[in-house]
Amino acid sequence: MLGQTVSHFEVQEKVGEGGMGAVYKARDTRLDRVVALKFLSPRLVDSPEERQRFRQEGRALSALSHPHVATVYEVDETDGTPFLALEYMPGGTLRSRIAEAKGRLPVANVMQWATELAEGLAHAHKHGIVHRDVKSSNVMFDSEGRVKLTDFGLAKITSTDEPSSKGAVGGTVGYTAPERLQGEHADHRSDLFSFGVVLYEAATGQMPFAGESAGETINKILTATPVPVTSVRPELPAGFEMVVIRLLQKRSQDRYQRAEDVAHDLRVLGAPSAAASTVTLLATRAVTRWWRRWWIAAVAVVCLTVLAWVSSGPVKRWWRSWWLPERKNVAVLPFRNIGGDASQGAFCDGLTETLTTALTKHGSFSVVPASDARRLDSAESARREFGVNLVIAGSVQRRGDQVRVIINLIDAAQRRQIDSEPLDWPVKRLFELEDAVLSKIADLLNVLWSQQEPSLLAAGASQLPSAYDAYLRGRGFVYRWDKAGNLDRALQEFEAAVQQDPRFALAYLGMAEAYLRKYQPLKDTAILEAARSAAERALQLNPQLASGHVWHGRILAESGKQTEAVTELQTAVGLDARDPAAYRELANVYQMQGRFSEAERVFKQAVAARPGDWMGHSYLAIFYSSQQRHQEAESQFRKVIELTPDNPIGYRNLAAVLIRLGKNREAEEMLRKAVALRPLSRTYSNLGTLLMLQGRYADAVPAMEKAAEIGSRETPREYRIWGNLGDAYWLAKSPPEKAQAAWRRALEIAEPQLTATAGDAELLSFLAKYHAKLGERPKSLERIAAAIRLAPSSATVHYQAGLVYALLGDNDRALTELAVAASLKYSVEEIGQAPELVPLRQDRRFQELIAGARTR
Repeated sequence: MLGQTVSHFEVQEKVGEGGMGAVYKARDTRLDRVVALKFLSPRLVDSPEERQRFRQEGRALSALSHPHVATVYEVDETDGTPFLALEYMPGGTLRSRIAEAKGRLPVANVMQWATELAEGLAHAHKHGIVHRDVKSSNVMFDSEGRVKLTDFGLAKITSTDEPSSKGAVGGTVGYTAPERLQGEHADHRSDLFSFGVVLYEAATGQMPFAGESAGETINKILTATPVPVTSVRPELPAGFEMVVIRLLQKRSQDRYQRAEDVAHDLRVLGAPSAAASTVTLLATRAVTRWWRRWWIAAVAVVCLTVLAWVSSGPVKRWWRSWWLPERKNVAVLPFRNIGGDASQGAFCDGLTETLTTALTKHGSFSVVPASDARRLDSAESARREFGVNLVIAGSVQRRGDQVRVIINLIDAAQRRQIDSEPLDWPVKRLFELEDAVLSKIADLLNVLWSQQEPSLLAAGASQLPSAYDAYLRGRGFVYRWDKAGNLDRALQEFEAAVQQDPRFALAYLGMAEAYLRKYQPLKDTAILEAARSAAERALQLNPQLASGHVWHGRILAESGKQTEAVTELQTAVGLDARDPAAYRELANVYQMQGRFSEAERVFKQAVAARPGDWMGHSYLAIFYSSQQRHQEAESQFRKVIELTPDNPIGYRNLAAVLIRLGKNREAEEMLRKAVALRPLSRTYSNLGTLLMLQGRYADAVPAMEKAAEIGSRETPREYRIWGNLGDAYWLAKSPPEKAQAAWRRALEIAEPQLTATAGDAELLSFLAKYHAKLGERPKSLERIAAAIRLAPSSATVHYQAGLVYALLGDNDRALTELAVAASLKYSVEEIGQAPELVPLRQDRRFQELIAGARTR
């Protein structure tokens, strides 16, 4: 099996084996990602029933989509043996982490993972899947450290006529529910017992029913009461102990009845109002005694009275002010779909996307754009990736003619819920739902929400509920546009919306965006024309639609009509002076035209319109950096860090500028700070580049290897990471084949990205450098000449040209190109430290070039 190709998977190594079959690590050659392949055991292959069950359950599991359930990518068969392609989990198991911590996992981690696993289990149960083998070794961590429930190898698909299973026990004895050991009917509540064992083990490092033999363990599960978790770990919340006790009840009817109730109670334990809310946790059959009942009732009355007082509007605003930071940096997580089907999931995503877009236009706080926030799955991931301090999370449930939305405000640093607002809304007024939710969010954030924002959002909307429903589903599919088939699904929904309401301007605008996103990788002019037509129809219906002018401008720019694009984008800014997208796109077109002073003016206008938005400062800094104005870029990136002190992107970008300014020691400090906040591939690559510039080649190799490892998952199209890895191997005098393989990998990734436009000049210059390092002289010369021809005013292109000619031994031409780069204000520090230019450093002309550039 090892080294073989199965379908489109290259099998690399065996990683495990169990009763249902073996698991191998493999590479998906189509999508260039690492997966786990699970094959049905040979002893089961000959059973038609087992094979059918394996395939059926694999298909059912592939329908699960939850951040804390390992993904099943596909179900296939090779040589008569069925197999599953699963998400690869390199972060190890919960069992191994418990062992490494010697049974003393941090309480905060236990609480977080417990809540997330309960949510994942609830998701599986809602889809009719009972796991039947929940245990700590089937809880694993992905490359980002996210906890996920895995290995549904014994899973049972339930149905209305077969609500439970009876007979064979299966599973792992120490985690098995009493009813399964006794051969009685078992259902999803058996999973909850097993989950209680996992929580006990994670919290204490011990098994609740440990015996010296399987028989003794079974006897304890059936008869014994475990030692309370707080006796082993006194620092655990008392409420957590109550959750575990209830999960471990002998009779299934005495346990929690739903995993979502477990998740709810675990979330409550971390909330500021936990003292009041945990009354529901204490009122369990296992822990309630008759002499406590009156006391609990009295406490409940007092708590309800206090909660009623706190729930009054002015008091709630005063109370929230104590928890809210003065400077608000917000991310909106994808809203959860409660009890709905796939189309309902798209509705939730659409609501998330439109709310996020509307919030970005509010001037008093910063919001992570929807395009970036869609991949976030927790407050912690939002804090680590973008340095936010507040997170909006929510859920949506359709119940007959009502939509119930629950909006939660979370302190991202403390992972604590600050407050929550429910909203019940009639479907017949669906077109007003977004305004209502925005008002609730404004209340939660203690900000004023003027009448202007809702009117801007509602412009071009439809008052026909079914049309608006289809529109939101379309927006949801666009929100997840990176998933195969979603853009076509979005277009179908938008078409349905305009068929029901032909004057629905926003639906036409959604079509325009979907068509443009389809066009960009395919470059099919017919698709681009469809995008233009849809955008123009939206503007015919509503000329005051600012976002319509933004997308029309983007389409015109993509068509090469830059002058017309500028007019459209200027109109958008005039209609909505706080839309960051309008400023950004206008500045980008000015840059395409070479009108850099106008681009700078627009970037500054964006900052003035939203001074608290760190992204505005970041875009301005990136512009300055592209113009070789590194000191001004440094100032703006320091402003980014001031606004978002936990934002790894700010530290990484500041470090890049500091390197160009020759401030290497501080640059290294910034990069190591960024890595500590979030280990991103580009951050490791920048750190490796800095170490190479300092001659610390042996130190650079592990940094670059880490960049390539993470980059394979995060940024598979980023060719420079592999080029830099090749440089690290080359400079550290590693075996030559290692450097050559990395440079060839960079070429393989970059080649498909060429589109024969002026924007490819820098890409071509890097490809020319890799060809030169591989000894491919003719190809290198051809590509560097094309790059210079496409962008004769690019400092980066001339610098790369200098490296190419130096590598090819043409020192005279190398010095000429480097002189041009320096005259265009390319970093003289980087020129002076470039390892490729070591042979030139003793040349008097090179020394004069460096000295002259430093005195300018």
